[in-house]
Amino acid sequence: MLIYKLFGEKEYKKFLEISFFEGSQADNEDGFIHLSTRSQIWETIYKHFYDERNLYISAFNFNSVDTNLKWEISRNDEYFPHYYGKLLLRDYVYSIKIIN
Repeated sequence: MLIYKLFGEKEYKKFLEISFFEGSQADNEDGFIHLSTRSQIWETIYKHFYDERNLYISAFNFNSVDTNLKWEISRNDEYFPHYYGKLLLRDYVYSIKIIN
């Protein structure tokens, strides 16, 4: 199952360099890594990343039995994927760069 993380350029480059991601400031404040499904990506960009110049939509392949991935109600009473752990490079599939 592909789930998506939105990265700013610095976060994305650091993730590739050290092979894991422990979360953004907002992720760490909330206690989990915010992720999106394919259908949730664009609204998340407009709501939280509108001023980000270089943004990366990064896909991760999660096993359906991964106990760190929780589906919790968030914006618009929708279930969003929240990850309670580190995102690992081994689960990374691809990224698309968006330039504002």
